[in-house]
Amino acid sequence: MNPTLPIPPADNLTTILNAARAYASDKLSSLYPTGGKILDNTDAFSQQIVNNGWRKMQEQLADWGNTAFKQEVIFTGFPIITSANPGAAVDPAAQVYINWSGYFNGAVFVPSPPAPAGLALPADCTRPLKIWERPSGYNAPFPTEPMGVALDGLPTYQKGLWLGGWEWRANAVYMPGSLLVEDLRMLYRRFLPDFADVSATSRWWQQPVDIPRCQEPFAWYICWALAAARGQGNADALPLITDMLARASDSLKLVMNVEIDAKQRVNTRRQSRSGRLEHAGNAPWGGNYSG
Repeated sequence: MNPTLPIPPADNLTTILNAARAYASDKLSSLYPTGGKILDNTDAFSQQIVNNGWRKMQEQLADWGNTAFKQEVIFTGFPIITSANPGAAVDPAAQVYINWSGYFNGAVFVPSPPAPAGLALPADCTRPLKIWERPSGYNAPFPTEPMGVALDGLPTYQKGLWLGGWEWRANAVYMPGSLLVEDLRMLYRRFLPDFADVSATSRWWQQPVDIPRCQEPFAWYICWALAAARGQGNADALPLITDMLARASDSLKLVMNVEIDAKQRVNTRRQSRSGRLEHAGNAPWGGNYSG
């Protein structure tokens, strides 16, 4: 690492593995023969166990609303909706969508590539949270309020100059379509990738962990994953597995408290259910739409 650059407060996975080995040696010895080798770096089983614990910890933090798992992307130049019948007016029931592979313009699916750069969901996106829209090419600000969200199917209406709203279904963002090219700004839930070898000299256990100060909870989540794997079908192992998961969750709360402390420094209020009080969105239903 370049010593002239700031070093983020991220632990190295080797350090966390050492902590997990210490915890596991103490806790597992009464149930399993350890043979002096627990979570050996060169064992593919160890890599899988670490990633199992890593995913479990991410799921818990994301469920608590940790901002490490939120990201934004801007889609520039989302095309106008196209009629499936050339020369005919666009059917009010027609829809467009965007997924990880590209976008559908109402008539044909355009993969990415060769779709314009960026017209596909980011690879780390698990699902969208909020979407804003603006006319493309005018360098205008995005509205303060996001587009409306359809919960039980998009409404059908004559196409206009706004997309108006969106619905998440079948792993894609569906929208009614617009007669004007739009830019979209999307806030989405993301995930952090599994630990993998970067090169022959940069192995999976040498990677930094992109959640600051998480050594203790991550080590316990690794122990939980190890105990759960070794204890399948063993009723005597259930209390140990439950205890490890509880230790992991309890220590992870201290990591989350840093986030909560920051959020408590800002005054917030919940948006009204309909969005009427905030004049939400450009959709004809105002705010969220549930059919």
